[in-house]
Amino acid sequence: MSQRQNAQQFSYGFSRMPVRDQMVFKSIVRLLDGKTQAAWHFAEASQLDLLVQGNEPGGESAHSARIILQVGATSAESGPGKLWLHWPLRANEVFERLDQATRSLALPEATSGDELVRLKVWPPQKLLQQDARYIKLATLLLSRAMSAAELSERSGIEQVACAGFVQQATEWGLLQRVTAAETPPQHPGQNKNTNLGLLERIRQRLNLDGQQGKRP
Repeated sequence: MSQRQNAQQFSYGFSRMPVRDQMVFKSIVRLLDGKTQAAWHFAEASQLDLLVQGNEPGGESAHSARIILQVGATSAESGPGKLWLHWPLRANEVFERLDQATRSLALPEATSGDELVRLKVWPPQKLLQQDARYIKLATLLLSRAMSAAELSERSGIEQVACAGFVQQATEWGLLQRVTAAETPPQHPGQNKNTNLGLLERIRQRLNLDGQQGKRP
């Protein structure tokens, strides 16, 4: 059995896209066959892995898909379950988006709000530039594992934005799931102590507070 036969198989289809543009996309996919991480095939099914969507006028698509690839969109319009692609189509960008979709489709279910995760590596600039707050969130998640709720508490950023960052990092394949047994236990009062100023921590370390009452 060939390496291509052993590759993951994913389907794609079109919505609101001119026939000539569909033919261009199909040609690029055939050209990339054997180079992408997964094997992609066109399907007319109602349930697809990837829906390539154009900007032609029309109603709702008859297809449902796990990921939408919007043609002619900008990076600002990307998000969980949605990728973007410039127009006119370029083979190198189609290659990047297909492999990005493959990474997302190959992931287990999205992380829940109380699941502990941490970053394996520093995120690429393309991800960080989507939201100025992502740098702060990435710094925290690179230091230790935590849930989206804890990330929100430590960063002071609303949990919706934290969950969005976690989802984005999941789709980029940057997160590592961590069990509670793998996380160093926190001692009582540890969170409080981390918020104390430097001088106060030094006073506690030297036990100066306890010594003050004993002086004549």
